[in-house]
Amino acid sequence: MLLGFLGEVKPQDYFMLSTPNSDTLKGYVAVEGENISKADLKFKLPKVSSSGFRVFIREHEPWKLKQIQDAINYLQLAVEKVEETKANCNLSSGRDISKDVEEITSFLTKGKSRLSLPDKTPVLDMLSSGDQRVFKPGLPDDVVAYFCVNSDKLVLSIYTLTTLPVPPQNSKQPQENDPVGQTFEYNNKWMEITSHFEVDCSIPRLSDSVLLLGAALRLCQQLKDKFAVFSVLVSR
Repeated sequence: MLLGFLGEVKPQDYFMLSTPNSDTLKGYVAVEGENISKADLKFKLPKVSSSGFRVFIREHEPWKLKQIQDAINYLQLAVEKVEETKANCNLSSGRDISKDVEEITSFLTKGKSRLSLPDKTPVLDMLSSGDQRVFKPGLPDDVVAYFCVNSDKLVLSIYTLTTLPVPPQNSKQPQENDPVGQTFEYNNKWMEITSHFEVDCSIPRLSDSVLLLGAALRLCQQLKDKFAVFSVLVSR
């Protein structure tokens, strides 16, 4: 559960990642709290390398899953607000409590959204972020790999690139589900995305976390409904 991510002891869970019915990608990742602490990934991309290549992620330089970290931060704010509300004996009316519940609801909603919505980071930002340096040895220059969370799944997106000899005359507009053909400038070179695929694996603790956040939000809504009814009765 997401509350478990807040604890000092963070279990290290291992998950397999592979492309179905092919050996384009095979390997595993270890998820520890908000980090991918280990990974061993074998690629076979004929247009990039005829013999394939293999990369690792090591514990001393993990991949940070920013969505999980953001969700933890929002949950921590919600927990702190609950404790503050419980300790505050000066709340003079249901309206004061309702206001606090609204704030708690906002934190929980933001946390749930960070887990439920995949990270739509452009490839240019992936290259500029420095995340690619986590892979050891480094990925080929014409390959970009990026991890993100989509609800209860860990998603690994792979892009292959080619360097254009001259700037494109007409750049393809970004499309959410079809990045192939998009062009961008990076390090004074124009690049084009030539292929893209994704693999994913389910993470049970994330599934539990999303469900529990949803349950907490429903409880907040029930409290707000009761305060609303109470306010109507008092005003009569």
